Amino acid sequence: MTVLEWIHYGAEISYFICGGPLLLACAFLGLKQITVTKKVAADNAKREALRIAAEWGVIYEKELIPTISKYKEETKGWRFLNDSKVTVNGNKMTANLRCIDLKNKRDLDLIEKAILVINRLESFSMHFLTGLADDEYGYIIAGHAFCSNVEFLLPVIALSVRAGDDKPTTLHLYAKWKGRLEKEKLLAEKRRIDDKLNKTFNMSV
Repeated sequence: MTVLEWIHYGAEISYFICGGPLLLACAFLGLKQITVTKKVAADNAKREALRIAAEWGVIYEKELIPTISKYKEETKGWRFLNDSKVTVNGNKMTANLRCIDLKNKRDLDLIEKAILVINRLESFSMHFLTGLADDEYGYIIAGHAFCSNVEFLLPVIALSVRAGDDKPTTLHLYAKWKGRLEKEKLLAEKRRIDDKLNKTFNMSV
């Protein structure tokens, strides 16, 4: 066997001995890098969603709450809101609405103002339902106030749906967050009953 043949033979042996593990190691490192990249991307997306949620929390507190509070003052004694009954169960809405007098300027003005408020709530709701803003953080900072304000505006929301509009994003977010509020209320009541039973048991012993 010539020197050239020995070199070629040795190169083949080295490839079979080292090449397999080396390729495996490269593949492992490549997969690990992909995993790290995905985690970094997920972490960045989470931080961005939290940032957007915080921004909308500020908007809700500084803009929407004062606007809705002012609207509540303007609608005092408005029979459409007072006499209309709307219930929401999940994504199902049942409405018994008082008739609107289309010749009554106050009725029309208040409906128009309500629609402006609802449009702003739609922007708020869209960010949380689509995942652009962090849903859990949004619920913590605005859940109670949001659900309370939507309940106040439900007759106008129901009126827009009855007029042919699609069910608003606001209503979907309301159903989602209201469900959480009800669950929290039930869990709190369960804890209260459990504590009362434990105290009764201890007193008996």
